Amino acid sequence: MLTALAKATGISKSTLSRLMAGQRRPGLELLLPLTQALRIALDEVIHHVAPQEGPSNRLLAPRPWNGMERLPLARGSARFRSSS
Repeated sequence: MLTALAKATGISKSTLSRLMAGQRRPGLELLLPLTQALRIALDEVIHHVAPQEGPSNRLLAPRPWNGMERLPLARGSARFRSSS
């Protein structure tokens, strides 16, 4: 199964093995292809991986946006600027 998952995600078997053993914490660059290949929701994975205690580790509240809700990935309001 590890070989098939490595092939489906483009993640090396050694990296997958370290993730499974808890020797490496996954970032988005690993979580995105894994969740797509395994057909699971990213928010389900993050809920289980993210630290649950401490004020700086609390998940941010959803905010209304364009008739939908969005979950900010960071605190603060970074704005996009035109380079013109």
